[in-house]
Amino acid sequence: MQNTNEGIFICTYDSKVLRMREKTKKNWKDKLYTSITKHKFISIVILSFIMLSGINVMMVYHFFKILQNI
Repeated sequence: MQNTNEGIFICTYDSKVLRMREKTKKNWKDKLYTSITKHKFISIVILSFIMLSGINVMMVYHFFKILQNI
């Protein structure tokens, strides 16, 4: 790992890709994207739970609306 003395340009050696690259700060969007791509199964389960829960709430609402009209 190589670092410059000034700290302005911080450069690290990436052993996976075998090249030099600049170290940058990640914002919350990048962290969220990397965690979703890393844990695909858990992300799919959570996303499907949220979608199916929303559909369930919508169906119950429409069912009670039909019952009120009778």
